[in-house]
Amino acid sequence: MPGRYPSLTWSVLGLISTAAWYITATRIARIVGMRDAASAIGLLAAVLVAITLWRWALADRRQTALTHLRCPQCDAQLRTEHEHARPGGVETGVQRWRCEDCGFEHTEALTCPRCAA
Repeated sequence: MPGRYPSLTWSVLGLISTAAWYITATRIARIVGMRDAASAIGLLAAVLVAITLWRWALADRRQTALTHLRCPQCDAQLRTEHEHARPGGVETGVQRWRCEDCGFEHTEALTCPRCAA
């Protein structure tokens, strides 16, 4: 189970991506004629890329934890429930994950093969 912080892979990817976007956005801004704002535009692009990658890493970590039935917040065992779809009622099934230790809850629409069509 991965720790609370992004893995080394995500960190390296983030560092390379933010640097590349900083350089690219700075150069494009200079080419377009915004010499004074080029560094700020590059920094803005780098920050946006870093935030996006950080959110992806968190989502990846959460999905990995749910797959292993571990709580992404406290690493305790998760309890799962599945509500099947019902004809004439609920069209999609629902999967719930709950942690008794810290109160974490996550719900996704998930229709299994046994759900009514």
